[in-house]
Amino acid sequence: MNKIIAMFVLITGLAACAKQEVGLNTGWNSFYHIEGEDTVSYMHFPNTFTSDGNGTNDIYLIITSNISNENFEFRVFDKKGVNVFTSNNQQIGWDGTNKGMKAPSSIFYYKIYAKDSTGYEYKADGSLYLLR
Repeated sequence: MNKIIAMFVLITGLAACAKQEVGLNTGWNSFYHIEGEDTVSYMHFPNTFTSDGNGTNDIYLIITSNISNENFEFRVFDKKGVNVFTSNNQQIGWDGTNKGMKAPSSIFYYKIYAKDSTGYEYKADGSLYLLR
């Protein structure tokens, strides 16, 4: 099976680079901060989760490296723009509820702000799909 991957590269200087990778067949969006030949930090965002109580994909978590909680904010919004979840802790993800009730299968939107140990700022927004 062939995979199609689109990559966007933003050069921020001679020694630093930021890369966004969108895995069209993998279900992930990824952002990397690269300096020289080393990846300093990264963030991976799944585009779908199930939250159906079967123990797999029940929590929407962002996978990160070299980003502290003191420089992290993750927010989820419904289609009307109502904030349904906020976290400042990378280990606490969204469980697919809104005010204690299961949210329906739908597209939701996220905004993320994070900063790595070098001060590089990630500002990302996008959509995710809650599938029940």
